[in-house]
Parts: sequence; structure tokens; C-alpha cells
Amino acid sequence: MQEANEYCLERLKFLSALTDAIDAWPAELCAFEWRYEFFGSWWLIVRRSRRRTRFAFDGMEGDLSAARLSPDAGDFRDPPKQLAEVSMPRDKVEALTKVIEFIRTHA
Repeated sequence: MQEANEYCLERLKFLSALTDAIDAWPAELCAFEWRYEFFGSWWLIVRRSRRRTRFAFDGMEGDLSAARLSPDAGDFRDPPKQLAEVSMPRDKVEALTKVIEFIRTHA
């Protein structure tokens, strides 16, 4: 594997495991965006029980935040109602577990 591709491939594997976990419970993944150029930051929108929540991971700071979207707002329109924020561990397995639990709790 090319060294330059390692980070991207690891992030994609992580996100694949995350979307598999979301798909296993009664939630719908409405939108997703990942930006390698922004230190691997990503955003996703989950709909559960008619509520849409945007989860944003800041790849530079290592923070994951949740914000509830109003019913009439577009997927990436601001300002959403901020719900929570958590710092992510560097360990991939621990981070995946923490992300899944954070999304399950706030979706």
C-alpha cells in the first residue's frame, strides 16, 4: 500500500464500520460528507423517529459534535440546535465504539 493512501484507507474502513453499525438499528443515514483536505473531517446526518441529527467530526481537533436539525432546514444549513460534543480517543477501536455510542445516544 502506498504510504500516502494509508490514512485515507484507514478512515474509509472506520466509516464503513460506522455506517454498518447505524444500519443495524432503526436509523436512516440521510447524508454524508468526508473531506481528506480538512484533516479527515466528516459530517453525517442520521434520521431516527422523524428527528434529523447532524454529527460532525473535526479531524484537526479530534472532536465529535451533535446538532439537531429543524424539520424545515436543509441537511447542511446552519444554525442547528447544538446538542453535545465529545473528544475522540486516538485508538481506532476505542474511537469507533465511542462514536457509535455517541450517535446512538443523540440520534
